[in-house]
Amino acid sequence: ILVEFCERLCYYTFSGTQKTWLQDRGYSNSQSSSLNLTWAMLSYVACFFGGWLASSKLGIFMTTAALSFLYAVGTYLAAYAALPGVENITIYLIGVFGLITLGAGGIKPNVCTMGANQFDPDAPNANEQRASFFMYFYLTINVGSAISHGILSSWASSGAPSLGVSLEYGYFFAWTVAASFMALACLFFVLGRCCYRKVEQKKEAPVLNMMFETLLEGSGSSMGKLALLGWGLIPIVIAVAFVNAFVENNILKVAAIVVALTCIGSLVAAHWDNSY
Repeated sequence: ILVEFCERLCYYTFSGTQKTWLQDRGYSNSQSSSLNLTWAMLSYVACFFGGWLASSKLGIFMTTAALSFLYAVGTYLAAYAALPGVENITIYLIGVFGLITLGAGGIKPNVCTMGANQFDPDAPNANEQRASFFMYFYLTINVGSAISHGILSSWASSGAPSLGVSLEYGYFFAWTVAASFMALACLFFVLGRCCYRKVEQKKEAPVLNMMFETLLEGSGSSMGKLALLGWGLIPIVIAVAFVNAFVENNILKVAAIVVALTCIGSLVAAHWDNSY
């Protein structure tokens, strides 16, 4: 629960402030919006990587611990990039689009699973305990979001005069606070390892392999071909959106919209009924 709280606090702090920070660095409104949306999309697409890493390679604990650490490092890098006198876009993009994206992808599909695994299914009140866990789990998401939007985002854009933080140091201060939350969450998560319930991981085929095999099996039908088209367009959507953030071109903007709509439409239509 602590890891999820800190992860959401960090995520919403950056999603709510990076657009204005990029605009202060000279990016247009459309460019900064495109980067912000591309980053959000990458963070959720990275969940496939996190799930695969946990189920096929490292296990849930090691995946969550390692990628939580990368998340914390990424937030500190982004904070350093926002330091007056540094203000380095390259360092910022490495921290946010590289490390934070991987961290979000590693945490999101695994931390809730690990939390649910802490309850013995044979215990008489297992279902009630698990339901209680998820209630607090989703509560922490909302609390983290409220703190990030209500306090940290305000500090980033306006500074924190009551704490002696001037306007020019606002982003650095707010992002450093968010990074410190994530670092503490990672530390407490690792230190608590001896207290976690051990669940033997079942030997099963990698999730991504199963996904691709299922798509190929259904490719003989029209809906199957549509599904392949939709999934195949996802990396193209990401690439076009990313390039669109750096290149001001109306044709490219139209292409990004067309590709995105085709991708979404294909996936929705193909998976509305998976009986094929």
